[in-house]
Amino acid sequence: PSYDQAVHERGMAWHGLGEAEADRGIDPRASFAKAIADFQRCVGHDPTGAAAWSNLGQAWRDVGDAGVERGEDPQGPYAKSIEACDHAVRVDPERAGSLVCRAGTWFRIGEREADRGVDPLESYGHAIEDCAEAIRIDAGAVDARVGLATARMRLGEAKAGLGLDPRETYREAIEDFTLALDRRPGLPIALTGRATAWRDLAEAEATLGGDAMEGFRRSIADFDASLAANGASPTTTYGRAACLHARGKAEEASGGDPRETYAEAAAGFDRALALNPEDASAFGARGETWFDWGNADAARGGDAAGRFEKAIRDCGQALQRDPE
Repeated sequence: PSYDQAVHERGMAWHGLGEAEADRGIDPRASFAKAIADFQRCVGHDPTGAAAWSNLGQAWRDVGDAGVERGEDPQGPYAKSIEACDHAVRVDPERAGSLVCRAGTWFRIGEREADRGVDPLESYGHAIEDCAEAIRIDAGAVDARVGLATARMRLGEAKAGLGLDPRETYREAIEDFTLALDRRPGLPIALTGRATAWRDLAEAEATLGGDAMEGFRRSIADFDASLAANGASPTTTYGRAACLHARGKAEEASGGDPRETYAEAAAGFDRALALNPEDASAFGARGETWFDWGNADAARGGDAAGRFEKAIRDCGQALQRDPE
């Protein structure tokens, strides 16, 4: 290979090592820094190399992600990621991968804004625009289609948090996840993504006075399909249980008896915790389920004390693992 090819491939290898380290819980930033140095050397020697610019953007985003996991502010690395991806798009506007890379960083920026209580609509909008443009260039780009669907789903969640009607945005996300599954049946991220979007749509329907139960049914069906096709994972198992808990709350609000649904949700969180015993979110969600189940028992003359005791215990476990 040429000198540029060798440097670029070494950068890719350093980046791959960083990803492997991140998967093992090791701080990957030293490896990502070496990848960044190689990609910077490439673009310094040949500023027209769109792939090197795009990979530089990816590496900076991964540095930001690693910082987030360690409680650090990723704003600087994310800004450098956007800058590198901008170069990649200017060099080759028809390269779909560069657009998908930039969309991924805009998506991360939106998530951080939402976590801080800042309006993320503009950032999610940028992510949607980039994914849509990537699909225009390459209609078969499944990663772009999944990215578009996921950004739309997060945009819907942001709209709901701002008191706006998110239902049409959720429906668009569901349509995009379905198109991705048409291209790649059984794709785990698309199945669980669509399941989550159906759940979000159902919760929005319940809040806004629509028919929520069809959305909950479709969500559970997608979670079940993902579990059947891909095996049990903590994320999918948790998502299914969370959907059941949300359905129980909707049943209660509409005058139904939600206790059987709460029982199934609690059992689902049991399975999620068996797969990941340190998951603070699962302890907290199971605690909330016990609390809602206790209220449902109390409203119907049942003995709720045992449910509330379990809620207290689970919430304590959640706080022990994540005091924030």
